[in-house]
Amino acid sequence: MSGLVPDTAPRGQGAGGLLTSDLFRLQSQLDEHTQDLIDTQYRLIPVAGDGPEARRELQEVTDRLDGLGFTTGRRDAVLSSFWRNCTGDARNSSNRPGMGL
Repeated sequence: MSGLVPDTAPRGQGAGGLLTSDLFRLQSQLDEHTQDLIDTQYRLIPVAGDGPEARRELQEVTDRLDGLGFTTGRRDAVLSSFWRNCTGDARNSSNRPGMGL
């Protein structure tokens, strides 16, 4: 019987770090659909200011991610401001955690 010996000790990595380590070699700790949404969002962020179609698509993807509970990153006031500027969305200017794009 043989086993895989990781290059680095898994201690302290947490569940996500362990799953994406060389021990399990997963690309992401997320399911493929959710990771695709995040990848799409990152692809759209730089071009959201180029026109209404890109802003609309970014808003749709972000709304879908929000529905999955990915709003915690907006607790940072600087990040919230960045999102509002990217999407031209002034209606969600609240500084409350998890509020809108």
